[in-house]
Amino acid sequence: MKKIAVSFFVILLLVNVGLVFFQYYGFSENGGANEASPFSYNQEIEVTYSDAKLSVRHTFTSLPNQTIDITWPAHAKQIACEERSCNRLAGDAATFNTGDTKQQVVTYVIPVSGGVKSQTLLQQIFVQLASGTADTSTVHITASNGQAGQWITGLPLSSTNTLNGLTYTVFSGSGNVYDLYWQAGDIALKAATEQFSIYSAYNVTDKFLEELNKMNLEFKQHVAIIQAKQQDVHEQSRFIFMPQLNLAEVKTQIMATQIASNYEFAQDAPAWLSQLVVATVGDTPMSDPRAQQMKEELSAQLTPAQQQALQEKLTSLKGETITLERLDEALTTIVGAKTTFFTKNAASDALYPLVEEEERGVYMNEVRIDDLKVISYKGMTYYTADVFLEQLGFKGGEGANGYYVTGNEQSYRFPVSQLFYVQNERRYDVKTRPVDKIGGQYYIEEAWLVRLFNVDLRKKDRVIEITTIQGEQ
Repeated sequence: MKKIAVSFFVILLLVNVGLVFFQYYGFSENGGANEASPFSYNQEIEVTYSDAKLSVRHTFTSLPNQTIDITWPAHAKQIACEERSCNRLAGDAATFNTGDTKQQVVTYVIPVSGGVKSQTLLQQIFVQLASGTADTSTVHITASNGQAGQWITGLPLSSTNTLNGLTYTVFSGSGNVYDLYWQAGDIALKAATEQFSIYSAYNVTDKFLEELNKMNLEFKQHVAIIQAKQQDVHEQSRFIFMPQLNLAEVKTQIMATQIASNYEFAQDAPAWLSQLVVATVGDTPMSDPRAQQMKEELSAQLTPAQQQALQEKLTSLKGETITLERLDEALTTIVGAKTTFFTKNAASDALYPLVEEEERGVYMNEVRIDDLKVISYKGMTYYTADVFLEQLGFKGGEGANGYYVTGNEQSYRFPVSQLFYVQNERRYDVKTRPVDKIGGQYYIEEAWLVRLFNVDLRKKDRVIEITTIQGEQ
């Protein structure tokens, strides 16, 4: 009887283990069920412009039976759904829930502060579905602004008519649509191919189009080339703005657009990042001041071989997501020392220079000082001034005429733009500055650190040891 009971217990135990295993296996297999699979759909967007606002009726069709995350325009107001036409919309309007209904209709309003004026670019004003790509997008625009001009979406233009003071414009094509552009005046569609449309106030010659076609342009989606002032656009934009329609400028701008289309950038990436990557890969011009500054800094600090290596590395990242951290890792490998050049610039209001960051721990009088940072810049090594001085009983800080140091019956002044320093009211001319301001922070150059503050400095494989020379301070 006892053996039977034990046997029965073992069987129950095995059954329970099996159930747990299969439940775990099923959970693991379906663990990503809430992650939307890529899908395609169709959409029709009806836009009415009046009274300084865009009223949008957005119809999605051919939706899959899965949860779909919705990205609403940042300034969307009066978000609603048509009765009996959006039974899948969640209560918080953040998702379409699972369901067999393939069509959903939502409405929303986009305020336009001051109303549309000539060359008004409205970006990211249409709803986007996460993981979704539109097979067909059709956009209808009805406007009563009473001005002659042209609406542009980046999709191919199907028709435009004016009747009783209202302008009706229709666009249709493949792919998602994000933005809307309005330009007053005589601007109109001058030429169109499967790859692009050209809008200008001037005629486009056959010779220009012939030369343009010889470039064998290829885009991931149809784009609008617009003769207008240069405007900054997001990575997914279908717009290419050009002040002048000459072949050299067209080639440069289109090359930049084509290169940018090969990359994905993290959502929190700064605006200058895409321009800097594109300019490094394709040697194209940049309009963002920070991107220009960083490109100049990289050109000044890297050898030609290192610049070539960076270009090749960025080229190899096509089709992948570009992050600040990933670029820092690539640059670290190229220069052979740790650097966080891209991350630092994202966090800085001004250009942060390309510096090499020491990874060895720093000890002062046998105590590790984690806040004491060591960097190399332009071939010289520097130590964080405030932290180093504090360990020696000094106090350092910025003053009216440079960096001031007091303590231990000593006083110093270090100008940041002149080759001298003052110790105890006595001036000493120098050939290199003892203290420099780098990336908004003050540092003491290594040789001067030893000379002025009487310390012994030894570098080992894993640590840097700084020891006070007794009786000298």
